Parts: sequence; C-alpha cells; structure tokens
Amino acid sequence: MRKTSIDFGDIKKKRRKKELIIRGVVSTVILGFLIFGVVRIVFYSSLFHIQGVVVNGDDISKEKILELLRNRIEKNSFLVRSLGFNNFLAWPKNIEGSELAAMPEIDNLIISKEYGRKTLTVDVVSKKPFAIWCLKKVLPASCFLFDKNGIVFGKSPEAGGNLIQVISDYSQDNLSIGSKIFKEELVPNIISILETLTASDLAINEILLKDLTREEIDAQTVAGPVIYFSLHYPAKTYLSFIQSLSPSSATFKNIQYIDLRVPNRAYYK
Repeated sequence: MRKTSIDFGDIKKKRRKKELIIRGVVSTVILGFLIFGVVRIVFYSSLFHIQGVVVNGDDISKEKILELLRNRIEKNSFLVRSLGFNNFLAWPKNIEGSELAAMPEIDNLIISKEYGRKTLTVDVVSKKPFAIWCLKKVLPASCFLFDKNGIVFGKSPEAGGNLIQVISDYSQDNLSIGSKIFKEELVPNIISILETLTASDLAINEILLKDLTREEIDAQTVAGPVIYFSLHYPAKTYLSFIQSLSPSSATFKNIQYIDLRVPNRAYYK
C-alpha cells in the first residue's frame, strides 16, 4: 500500500495567506468607508458650510473684496477649488502679499471662521502711507500715497509740513496705482533716504528729485544746507553723521550743502 504524506506546514501557509487576503479586503473596505465618510463630511456636511461672509473695513467695497476672494479660490489648487468658496476649509487665517496685488490699498485680510454661526468674517487691514510722491512736472501737481515697499496705492492731495514726508518729483510725468514710485532697483535706497531723514530729526523744507538721469535726491533743510543723496547707495550709513549736526549752531546755518553721494564719504561747503 502506498503511503500518503500530509504537509501541514504547506496547509498553514495557505491558510495564513488566505487570512491575509481576507484581512486585506476587509481593511480596504473599511478604509474606503472611512474615506467616503471623510469626503462626505468635508465636501457635503453642513459642519464646514459657510452661510454668510462679513467684511469689516473703512472705505472698502465689500463687492470688490468678495470678487477678490472668489478669484483666489478659482486660481488656487485643485483641492481648494473642489472645496469651493463656501467651505471653511478652503480659507487660511489671512491673505497678504502678492495675492492682494489687485487691490494695492490693502495690506492684509484677516479671516475669522465662526463655525457656530456659519460665518466667515474678513477684517480688512488698509495700508498706511509711508510717504507722498508728487509729480511736479505736470500742472496741477499729481500726488500719490505709497507704502514702505515703494508701491503706489492711492491718490493724495498735495501736502506739506512734517506730518508725512513728501517727495517732489520734477522728472516723471506719470504714475499709476499699483506701480513702483521709481525704478525698482533704486526704490530700497529711496526708502533708506526717507527713513534716515526721519531718524535725523532735521526739519526738512522739501525733498526733491530734479532730474531722472542724475538718480539723486536733494533734501533742503529749513534755514540750513541742502543734503545731496545718491540713489545708488543706502543712506543709513550717514545717519550718525547727520545726527551730529546741530541745526541751532551758526556753522550749520552757514553750510551751503552736504554731499553724501560718495560711499562712506561726506563733503560739505
């Protein structure tokens, strides 16, 4: 009689393989249900559904803000577009920078999500003017507000005094909202000049840009010398020197000009 042997090890392997397959199928089904549930909650549940948008901001058009927000959704990633405008999960805590290029007068949009009230609240933070740029080549003069990055964001009446710095530009005849006040590579040095003059506490009668080709700025002090700055160098290195000048001294009043157009050098007459 022929003996038959049974390989119990092989049987166990097959049984284990079968169990693994069943477990894998069950796990896949459970995972599928979980994903389906999460997707349903995220995309279709009222939990994340926005029923109203409140826009807070002075002199800001709510319609323009809503249009900007909708455009942000439409131009965002596939996931954000899929969530849609009325889903809380599509929105960050704030919107700033290049996303606000269409409305240069806005510095930041702060977004609050009120899940209980189903409301999205948008607080508009308007830009604060750094200084005023006045085109004096044309009459009447055309003046613009610009921010600390040199971006024009609004029109301004012609201003004077020391409450806010005013640059009188006799070289350009046109600026537009959203543009830079001057050549982009020179803007940081213009900002540096204005910051230095502010920190110096010198009383300034007028800040002038006379000739586009010279790329220089002249600052006429009150009852004192003209200070010449080059737009090719930052001005902060001269701050301690300018602060050492005493406007009340007779010497200061007799100086015709202070020339700061050479790096790390100061000349006066």
